[in-house]
Amino acid sequence: MPLAKESMGWAEADRLMQMVFNIASPAALVGVKHLLHHMRTEQVSRPRTAACGLAAAFAAGDWHATNEHASRVGLALASWFLHAHRQQLQQSGHPDPVGQTVQEICSQLRDSDTDPRRIREKVLKWTKRAWAWNQLVQVAGSANVLCFLPQGVGYFSGQEGSCMTHYRDLTRDHFTAMEFVFQQYRVPFFRSVPANFFEVFLYHQLPPYRFAIEDWTDYDILQEPLDSVRFDQAFRPIVD
Repeated sequence: MPLAKESMGWAEADRLMQMVFNIASPAALVGVKHLLHHMRTEQVSRPRTAACGLAAAFAAGDWHATNEHASRVGLALASWFLHAHRQQLQQSGHPDPVGQTVQEICSQLRDSDTDPRRIREKVLKWTKRAWAWNQLVQVAGSANVLCFLPQGVGYFSGQEGSCMTHYRDLTRDHFTAMEFVFQQYRVPFFRSVPANFFEVFLYHQLPPYRFAIEDWTDYDILQEPLDSVRFDQAFRPIVD
């Protein structure tokens, strides 16, 4: 598999292929199902301090970083959201994209905890970690991809599973190669997932309906092939 500057070795190419196909694999879908189940059984909803948007994403990141019921997926989404906003300002030529991001967050938050220095420190910390998440979103064309990263599981038997931190170790050339394969083989599933599905985990707020996959057994999910057409219905809303 070619990279921008050099050829990728067989071992590296094999590892990258595994990382592509471990995204939204049956085992990863079981993990998403369990996260939804945990949110419903714990009945823990994060208090909303702002409407959906920049300040809400920052407040969600704050919550995910300190709450026992939070998930790594939620913090990754919050970090990506802030990174994407800062990057958009930077690409538009804004002289101080970080400062502008902090100013917007402070102006939108409803609570009194709007210390600009504290907010700036967190924005810098989270956006620095979010480069890989932003690359993945570009590869998939959807922020939903961050919800379906494997948590130490793999699709191929006898192979070591992938976890979220493995994706943070990839280079820009790796993501370029990954995008080619992803667009060829993984896009159909993501077209079937509601565009705003990621907001469930970003804001830690359940919608007023269930998803079809929540009623499926783990065993049934794991028995399906990676490209199962059944998965196209996995995140179909079901109103009780």
